[in-house]
Amino acid sequence: MKKILHFGVMLCLLFQPALATAQNHSQEGTTIRVDVELVVRMVTVERKGMAISGIKQENWRACPTETTTKRSKKMKLEEQPKTPCANPEEIAFSNEFNRPPVNLLFIDDNSASARAHLNRFSKPAQRRFIRTISRTDDEFSVWTMNDKRSVVVPWTKDIETVRTGIASIEAVDNNTSLLDTLYYASEEMLGRDNENRRNMVIVVTDTFDQSRELKRKLIDSASGTPCTAASASCRTVGVDDLVTAFALSNTSIYIVDFAGRFSDKPQLRLSQEDLEFLTAMTGGRRLTAEKPNEAGEKFDKIAELFGKMYEVGFYLKKGNKGKEVILQVGETDEKGIFRPFDYDIWYTRQLGR
Repeated sequence: MKKILHFGVMLCLLFQPALATAQNHSQEGTTIRVDVELVVRMVTVERKGMAISGIKQENWRACPTETTTKRSKKMKLEEQPKTPCANPEEIAFSNEFNRPPVNLLFIDDNSASARAHLNRFSKPAQRRFIRTISRTDDEFSVWTMNDKRSVVVPWTKDIETVRTGIASIEAVDNNTSLLDTLYYASEEMLGRDNENRRNMVIVVTDTFDQSRELKRKLIDSASGTPCTAASASCRTVGVDDLVTAFALSNTSIYIVDFAGRFSDKPQLRLSQEDLEFLTAMTGGRRLTAEKPNEAGEKFDKIAELFGKMYEVGFYLKKGNKGKEVILQVGETDEKGIFRPFDYDIWYTRQLGR
């Protein structure tokens, strides 16, 4: 059944990660753990931009931390601490996939400012990407965004229908509503949530965000419910709220942007910091095409990352519920001390309170 939650409800659910009943099946029988819950994450691992394969279950650590992930001045998240954690959670399993089936939503910016790259570069790169990565059980949908969102291709497994839909997109003389469209996408992907599939959104944009309905909406910081400007805790909806919303369906956001071509009107764009934060916190990437003809290269990179991932499960103790858990990869030395590798680890994160 399709589940579409209103924004206030989604915020209230932020700290309820996708959990399964924690059971361990062994040769001796079935052990039921009553003081833990099983948390599962889809993870990619890189070193200097290259995907890493062959990681075993004993190389993973799940480290609860009291601190929450912050945006750094360098606009890059520290994906893992470089020192071992004192009390790691138990790793339940680690499976390396070529990749599981996906629900993949394409969002194409077809506003007036996107006209320069849309026909010559963006659309051909996407159509090639679809043919490269698609498998029998994958499902795709295509939206456009200008001052409103439109569904070009409803969910389908037919890749030729998707490719034809992408080819049909034309630019219009309107502004862009990026933040709003991403929020509606979070609702859409929540309705597609399935533990046996991976949710992904790929956005192609020049980062303009002039037309924003949510910019005028006020919510209470504590409860996530609508409020009025008279309240001291009232604030407008922002990118942190998008991270909250996408975490509920374990959806990774990939953004291919052409912001390098534009240095004007930064007040009308989502900032580089916002884009980096949104993609990193959801286990995706932001890939900037400095020149329009680099679009194909950026989609090739997504295809590479797309093909190598891990499903990692760990038992979260009840006392650690609500804490952020950092995943590490490393090995145990001759003294029995676990030493993390200097790897970049990407997965959907939960923002702390």
